[in-house]
Amino acid sequence: MYIVFGNEIIDSSEIKTAIEDNSNFIVEKDMTKRNKKRRLH
Repeated sequence: MYIVFGNEIIDSSEIKTAIEDNSNFIVEKDMTKRNKKRRLH
């Protein structure tokens, strides 16, 4: 999924790679790929 960040369009996999390469965090799930039509009851 592509995300608008400032004036740039970035693929979510690029953000995942940047987080994992520059911190101690490991991305387990890409929440940008979830269904946005989910309803809360």
